[in-house]
This record gives sequence, C-alpha cells and structure tokens, in this order.
Amino acid sequence: MSIRPIALCFGLALTPGFAVTARATYNVTVLADPGGSGDSEVYGINASGESVGYSYTSGGQDAVLWSATGAATVLADVGLQGNSRAQAINDSGQTVGSSRTAGGGEDPVLWSSSGAATVLGKGGGLGAIAVAINGKGESVGYVQTNTQGNGFDSFLSNGAGTLLHDPGHQGSAQAIAINGSGQSAGYVYTAAPVDGFEAVLWGAKWVCDGPSA
Repeated sequence: MSIRPIALCFGLALTPGFAVTARATYNVTVLADPGGSGDSEVYGINASGESVGYSYTSGGQDAVLWSATGAATVLADVGLQGNSRAQAINDSGQTVGSSRTAGGGEDPVLWSSSGAATVLGKGGGLGAIAVAINGKGESVGYVQTNTQGNGFDSFLSNGAGTLLHDPGHQGSAQAIAINGSGQSAGYVYTAAPVDGFEAVLWGAKWVCDGPSA
C-alpha cells in the first residue's frame, strides 16, 4: 500500500487536476489610543508600517504617529489649542497635517521624523490643511479663501507656500496627492461648460493665482 503525498500550504491541499487558490492571512494590530476616548482615526501609512492620524480627546483631537507595532506618539501641537491632526507620512518619517490656531483657523504643519514641528507657508488665505507629502518633503493641500468656509485654493509647500492654478476660476480647488516628481492631483469646481467638479493634474511648474506666503 502506498500513500500519495499531499502538499499543504496554509491549509490548502494540492491534488491532481485542481488549481491552487492562494488564501492570505493577516496580522491585526489595534493601535494605541493616546486620547483615551476610544475614538482614533488613521489617514496615512508609509512603507515601514508607520501610520498617522489623530486621536480624539475631551478637548479636541491630537495628531498621532503610530509605530509599526502600534505604539503611539502624540505630535507637537504648534497652535496650542488642543486641536491638531496628521494626514500623511512619507517613507522618511516626515508627516503633514494641520493645527488649529488661536484665531480659529488652521495652519499646515510638517512634523519631522523626530517629531519637531514646522508651520508651513500656505500661500495666503485664512487657514490651510496639508493632506499629502512626497519623498522630497513637498506637500500639497488646500487653503480657505473666504470667511464662509466654502472657498478653497490648492497649494504646494516646500517650506514656503504657493497657490496652484485654478482652471475653473470659481475659487474652489483642492490638491490631495503629490508624487516624487512634484506632480499633484486633485479637483476644481467649474461653471462652464459643465457645472460641477473636474479632475486636475498640476505639473511640476506651478502657476500661482494669488499671493505667496
């Protein structure tokens, strides 16, 4: 009597005449909640497994960096209003987001891999949020341009802030991603020929529609 060998991989059998279907397994890590309110959100992750977001507190929210093992580090709140959030992180550990100011607006912020915070230029405007960063440390986001809170311009920041061209000319544009070549993508509101939003790619040569920071 002979026994036919059967190869097993993660519980899957190899038998003649049958295709092998891969079935992945995952490890799940619950990230630490430094705010202690049971309400944290993650918005970005890098190749090392570091992730960023924010944790709600009794007074607002704290920007947070989580290690690949789930340990949390609360990032510096440059606005000192107890209200900051992190939106994206690159592979060098640089993080961008925003921090509430005493005047009620928001400043775009870059946190270094060591946690040091720098307020970024926002190209003018009332308040701004940086939402994406590339490997060079260039970031993009959007800046509020009126007190009603419904007007936005896209901006690029590599320390100083530059407003990006708004092809819709309606004062409503948001950049939400940037690659290593300095190209950004987002959307703008248009009135003609169609009343709605159009997807936009901004090249590495930025066109300014407004004042610089």
